[in-house]
Parts: sequence; C-alpha cells; structure tokens
Amino acid sequence: MRPRCTALLALATAIALAVPVHSRADEQAQQAPASPAPTGGVPGQTVQETTIEGTVPDLTGRWLAVGWLELAGGRQTTIPMFWEVTTKDGKPFLSQRFADLPPAVKTIVDTNNADGQLWRPSGDDLNRIASDWNNMPVLDSHVAHAKTIVTGNDAFDDTIKKEPRSKDSKWVVRQHWDFDGRAGPLNRQVMVYSVMDGNGSDYTGNLDSAMVASAPFPIPISFKGTFRLYRLSEAPSRGFLARFFDMFSGCGRDQPAS
Repeated sequence: MRPRCTALLALATAIALAVPVHSRADEQAQQAPASPAPTGGVPGQTVQETTIEGTVPDLTGRWLAVGWLELAGGRQTTIPMFWEVTTKDGKPFLSQRFADLPPAVKTIVDTNNADGQLWRPSGDDLNRIASDWNNMPVLDSHVAHAKTIVTGNDAFDDTIKKEPRSKDSKWVVRQHWDFDGRAGPLNRQVMVYSVMDGNGSDYTGNLDSAMVASAPFPIPISFKGTFRLYRLSEAPSRGFLARFFDMFSGCGRDQPAS
C-alpha cells in the first residue's frame, strides 16, 4: 500500500488508538447492508451515487471538508476530505474526490497530526488547494461504492430527529463507503456530517464516523468530533514549476540548535 494515504487510510491507522464510542454512525455501519461491488467494476474506480431529501442549500462547487476527530487519551486528528458538487439529471450530485493535498499543505497537516495539533487551513492553504484542485495526486481509495445522502431538516426521519448530535441540525450529509476487498480488514466506512451553522460558503457542525473492520469477525469502531466545510473559490491553476517547487517546501530551513 502506498505510504501516501487518503483521509480514510489515515483514519484506519487510528483504530488501535480509538476508544469505541456508541453513536448513530456506529449503528448505521453495523445495520446497513453491504453494497455489492459494481458489476464489471474496475479495481481502483469508485462508483458514486447521491440522493437528495428535502430542501438543501445550493452546494454547487468544490469543497474542502475538514474533520477533527477525537482519539484515545485525549488525542485529536485532522481528516481532510474533498467534495465536488455538480448537477446530474437535473439534481445535485456530490462526488467524493479521493486525492492527496498539495505537497506544501500536506506537510503542514502531517506535521500537525504527528504533534497532536489540529490543522485549521489558512487563507493561503485554501487558495493553494483551490488552484491545485485539478492537479492533486489521485489516490486509490479501495472504495468500490460510495453513497451520499443529503437531507434537509424538512425531511428528517426519526433516525436523525432522535440523535442528540443531529436533531437540531439544519441539514445532514450521510456517506456510506463499501470497500472492494483490497483495503485489508476494512469493510465499510460511515460518516455523518450534521450541519449546525453556516452562511452558504462556510458550514460547521458535528461529525460522527464509524468503521467496520473484520478481525476476524466484524468490529465496529466509532469516532466523534466536529467539522467545517470550506467552499473553495475558483482559482487559476498554478503552473508546473510552482507545483514542482512546492515539493521542496520546508527543505533547507535552519534547524534549531541542539
């Protein structure tokens, strides 16, 4: 497996450190039937679908979804995700983009996670991600099928209404990822983004995530935290040389005296 990993694989490495916490995402991960791998699917290619329920805001565009999840021992970790919302058959369609951060930003996130510090993107970070969007390294997520359900509060069912972390939300994004068998023990990933506040280009709320891993029998492991959605402005693509020199960002800096 590549040393460079997606947010999913980064989260998987935290399994051994996580304290299982019962949550609605945990129940969904256990109860939702596994989606079969798409017939004739190509390894490394994810089939995605989106369902819209009720009234949701206009989400058209590109988004950076940053999750801050709580681990064992008071530790926290930052999980960045990439969404692109377009229109398909006259309806919003949310695509999960499995890609890596631009090198300069990735270095900052990796360093913060290693030091137990949360990463909150700066304006420069957001501009760099926006400008490098089409050039970010594509990663093999091992996800065969990704289903996204976006639900407005006028269509909430009892599952959402009775969950303390989502019942007062304005709208909710639920994602189910089923793996293709190449992700080791990981079978399914469920994420629930409960939006509590926002202004159209910036949303915040509660994030609940759960994984089902077989070792050798299914074991659900849950995480709780918060998230923030950043709408990325359209920015001109950065040139090849600029992206090349990003790879060396931070190299050659003076080291503190020992």
